[in-house]
Amino acid sequence: MLCARRRKWFGFNMSLLDEINAAVADGLAKLATSHAWRTYSGPAQNHLMETLAELVGCRHVGLASSGSAALEMLLQACRLRAGDEVMLSGYDYPGNFAAVERVGARPALVDVEAHSWNLSWESLEATYSPSCRVLIASHLHGQLQEIGKLHAWCREHNMLLIQDACQALGANLNGEKLGFGGDATFLSFGGSKVISAGRGGAWCTNDNPLAQHAKMAAGVGSGAWEMSELQATVALAQLPFLARITAQCRTYFGHLIPEITQHWPDAMAPWQKDLANTAFYQAGWLLQTDEPTNRPRPPQPTVETQPTLETPQISWGRGFEGFHRRSTRRCRFVGQLTNTSKLAQLTRTLHHRVAIGT
Repeated sequence: MLCARRRKWFGFNMSLLDEINAAVADGLAKLATSHAWRTYSGPAQNHLMETLAELVGCRHVGLASSGSAALEMLLQACRLRAGDEVMLSGYDYPGNFAAVERVGARPALVDVEAHSWNLSWESLEATYSPSCRVLIASHLHGQLQEIGKLHAWCREHNMLLIQDACQALGANLNGEKLGFGGDATFLSFGGSKVISAGRGGAWCTNDNPLAQHAKMAAGVGSGAWEMSELQATVALAQLPFLARITAQCRTYFGHLIPEITQHWPDAMAPWQKDLANTAFYQAGWLLQTDEPTNRPRPPQPTVETQPTLETPQISWGRGFEGFHRRSTRRCRFVGQLTNTSKLAQLTRTLHHRVAIGT
């Protein structure tokens, strides 16, 4: 982990997290005074939906109890039938696989590229069958999927494209907002996300029928799948800081690229080409080993010292395990998902909170 001295050398404002915490506390205090926290719906939920619609670029937004719940609502809105398949990456968040199963569809797994977490076009073509109705494309570890090309491919094959932007809130796709790519997008406000309410999520779409069906999937009455006014207040208080968080993460992790490769020469950051557009929940690297190849002497703690890693013993996180070991009774895939298996072993991550000062 990088010490405070190193982060100050990079020129970052160490009070950003304190500002966010203060804004959340202020929002909760006002909510307690108004007694709106005990209502099923209220102004914070409406304001949050309006803010997300503008941020993502979608006419329709619905709140959910989690990102996985938002995906499940969208899959139900797609009117899947028995025997239908949903294509998704072999390297992905396990909750996406489970959501496909819960709506009664069969996951069809697509391998990733050899040196990235993006879908392999060759595997995409090989895996497709007439039973495939939906493709889920996840932006992972700071890397952005080629949504424009994927959406065009889905239209050619009479499929719907759902973006998993749970790790990409704040990103843009070649200058366009996230919601302009694909048929629908879903977000997460889980406990470790950039905008966090402990739990919660949202779905977004510009497709009128899809939005109507998603609202029906949310349930009648109190809306069993929706997030609370309390959670919406917490998320809403953080959104004004999103642009600063995104910019700080881009700068911080961009600076880290040469620092990481100094100690891990074979390290790859597949998101490097997307740096000007991406957002980070976790910044991912591909490492051949956790052990650095060189261990320089610790620098003297002087002001003149150039910013460098204090120690090569970085507290790396791990990526996803991948679905390559899933039984063929539960899913379908072509080949051995070789790249998925490899990247599940090589992926290491650094959480965005490293960049904002915790």
